Amino acid sequence: MAEPVSLLAHLRGEGYHPRSSKHGDAMVRAIVEDLMAYCPKIAAHVASGQLVYNVGHKLMVGSDSWNTDLAIGTAPHAGIPATSPRLAGMPQGAPVHVRIAVEAKAVMTKHSGARRNRKRDLEAHHDHTHRYRSECVAAGLTIVNAASTFYSPVPPAGMRKHVQPRDAEGVIDVMRGVTRSAGQGKPGLDAIGVLVVDMDNVNLPTTNYVTSRPAPRPGDPMHWDSFIADICAAYDKRYSSA
Repeated sequence: MAEPVSLLAHLRGEGYHPRSSKHGDAMVRAIVEDLMAYCPKIAAHVASGQLVYNVGHKLMVGSDSWNTDLAIGTAPHAGIPATSPRLAGMPQGAPVHVRIAVEAKAVMTKHSGARRNRKRDLEAHHDHTHRYRSECVAAGLTIVNAASTFYSPVPPAGMRKHVQPRDAEGVIDVMRGVTRSAGQGKPGLDAIGVLVVDMDNVNLPTTNYVTSRPAPRPGDPMHWDSFIADICAAYDKRYSSA
């Protein structure tokens, strides 16, 4: 598979702000683009009008809600309006029943504190998703910054220094400890991915997609290819008769 092109284009063009939803939207775009490109069953279900996607979708379990970054699920009973925006051919709308729920997060600075928060978020995400529906595919994607410096726009704004590759590796090691599901009905994420970038948030065009240490390499369960393939495989198995 190709690298997540649209996500990298966003970071190189607009940078990263932790209080903006733009980077999360770019992560969603990259996921949907590759699911449509590499998952024939998902693409076929979109073509037949069965699936829509939504960003920041509220997943309800009784009175308990979880705001999932990306939800892909069955189209509204009234159908998909012709005016609905589309992403890689998939229309946007509120799913009736969510089939795929993705948590998309980033650790760009303050790695040691953020890594614990991200693990907590991912554990809570798969727990809530599988309480919603045991067959729903729960996935989590995290961007990890491997740059030695990073400009934080959050007051007090300024450059933050990192010890690399130690800081990035520390986050990736914690991500490896997130519970992985052994199959439908079992706790854990059905797919987990880590994308590593080298980004100082100043010289935006030089933002680099890291493919060597400390990034997961091809064949690693957390590599981008594996992340997309695991979502596809779980979807194929759970919705084979849909």
